[in-house]
Amino acid sequence: MEDPQDLERRLVQAIVSPDPDVQETEQVEPVRSTPVQAAVSQSFASIDAAAHAAPVATNSAPYTEADFSESVSGDIHLVPETRRVEILVKIIGIEGPVHVDELSRRFATVCGKDRAGGRIQDAVESALRRAVALGRIVASGDFYTVKAETSASPRDRSAVRSITLKRPNMLPPIEIRSGLTAVVSEHIGVEPEDAITEVARMFGFARTGTELHRAIEAELRTLLGAGALVLKNGNRLYEPQ
Repeated sequence: MEDPQDLERRLVQAIVSPDPDVQETEQVEPVRSTPVQAAVSQSFASIDAAAHAAPVATNSAPYTEADFSESVSGDIHLVPETRRVEILVKIIGIEGPVHVDELSRRFATVCGKDRAGGRIQDAVESALRRAVALGRIVASGDFYTVKAETSASPRDRSAVRSITLKRPNMLPPIEIRSGLTAVVSEHIGVEPEDAITEVARMFGFARTGTELHRAIEAELRTLLGAGALVLKNGNRLYEPQ
């Protein structure tokens, strides 16, 4: 097992800081994907070009949002818990892994409401706890799936209707980690910064702003700390032998 302090030092050396002109509050800019071209495999040739290119070519599957409706009379936070569980399980079956905040919004939408207030959020979280206890869904931090997953390919969010899905904190860590391992497997000896940019492209983003960069880098650190990826040969990324 590598020394954690040495690993941290090498990763910091290997990762180029994101664009200093991108402020902390700046929204990353998702773009619509185009058909995959052979040239996408050359995206590592220029980190600057990869970070600012548009449109983005990606072979990621598009993110599918739950698009059904439920007939509900009265306040939707008063919907019986058993029905709330069924609605949420259906949403998670379509969108999982999906963040709890997005589930509250989607629950409100399918029930005919424009927004999810505090009472709706409380009702959703209560139903989620019940669904987990019943074994209907699985929780991993703030994200939910219908069954435990060890990997999940990144989904292209460039065409989603729900703008909140494009926030970096809405990207499931498991999808980020799966994207990173896929990039390292395909591009042996890739620079950490290039791997971060390529994963951002998998999600449909043309620009790697500060928050997005931080989210992906955090999962890269997790993989390195767990020994799922290693740094060697000039602090490049490899799969462990």
